[in-house]
Amino acid sequence: MNQNYNKRWYDCEPTLSLAISLFENSTPEAKEVCSNFIINEAKEKGVTINNNFREMFEFHLRRWYDKDKLTQEAMEYLRIANIDVKKEISLNTIKLLQQLDCEE
Repeated sequence: MNQNYNKRWYDCEPTLSLAISLFENSTPEAKEVCSNFIINEAKEKGVTINNNFREMFEFHLRRWYDKDKLTQEAMEYLRIANIDVKKEISLNTIKLLQQLDCEE
């Protein structure tokens, strides 16, 4: 049996998994800042998403990041980015979360 069967899409890469875990456990304010950061970083790196992605994945609304449209959009940008972009955005997101944590 495939060991990756039950893994989430972001568990395939350790840095990405750490960034998402920190993001998930952050405050609502930090989530908003990080979501905007991820979206902007992904767009700058040429990542584009289908404008209808919410309708396409309406049945997935049980995921933790589906509760907020901005967070959902940020996660979609990360999900479809290539692995190098995912890693770079993940590292930058971890740094941002550390900065936000120090400000509190």
